[in-house]
Amino acid sequence: AISRDERRIDDANIVLARAQKWSKKVAGSKRRRALAAARRHKPNNAEDRIDDIRELLNDSEFDVLLETSDFLVANKPAGIACSHRVVTTAGKKRSKGRKTSDMSLVDALLHCNVQLSTLNAESQGLVHRLDRGTSGCIFLAKTDPIHAHAVAQFFTRQVRKSYVTLVSPAPAKRFPESGTLDIPVNGRPARSDFRVLERFGESAGHAQNSAATIEMRTLTGRKHQVRVHASQGLNAPVVNDPVYGVAAANLPQIANKETTSRERFFLHAATLSIPALDISVEAPVPGWWKTYMDHFEKQ
Repeated sequence: AISRDERRIDDANIVLARAQKWSKKVAGSKRRRALAAARRHKPNNAEDRIDDIRELLNDSEFDVLLETSDFLVANKPAGIACSHRVVTTAGKKRSKGRKTSDMSLVDALLHCNVQLSTLNAESQGLVHRLDRGTSGCIFLAKTDPIHAHAVAQFFTRQVRKSYVTLVSPAPAKRFPESGTLDIPVNGRPARSDFRVLERFGESAGHAQNSAATIEMRTLTGRKHQVRVHASQGLNAPVVNDPVYGVAAANLPQIANKETTSRERFFLHAATLSIPALDISVEAPVPGWWKTYMDHFEKQ
């Protein structure tokens, strides 16, 4: 008898074969140009160009967590897009008559001649994504074979991911301190394990001004899963989440402008594990969280 896992791997291989065929057909000249450019220049390791990448992203939080000749696992800063479908000139966009940096992670890596796979025609190297406002661990493939292998790992749910988020108000005391949330996201089944790490601001008796840090381990991979589960499952939305969460107006005014201008919210992809590729990494919580943690703690 064929096991369930074997069937899923076979399904993954079929999907990947179709994806490769589609990629070559749709990407066309764009893919060929990328390959030609890669051949003309000696590829760099992201680790060797880390200062240049941070400058392009205008964010010192970018870091390389693990890198080989086949893949890169990076710590993506909050406020940085993974990629742009349409690359703007020199990674710039106009905002109220002046140009501001909007360099995506993929654009910055390619600008520094870091080799990325071309299997994903629109977003080289990307096997999965993080929302612009989310920080933390992200995997990028450098070669097409590893890209295909990694997609199979995600497709068959062999990848383990955990997130840390700051929510407000804190989950009501009627909720357990840990458990599993089984709530559909966009009409599709979604499950997450959660654990309350620390509570803030509850001693004053003002529940609406309270907060908590929560760890979420996603058992499925739905778009906005952690954000939806925090808001709808725990009635404790991610702080500064523009869709499901608490507006920045409720945050300390000292850094309110910086937070909203960078489109950042308090959700961090803390760990990523892909056993088949011998990957197990952890990204530290962003340093700029401290201002807000202190704010809630002192209430």
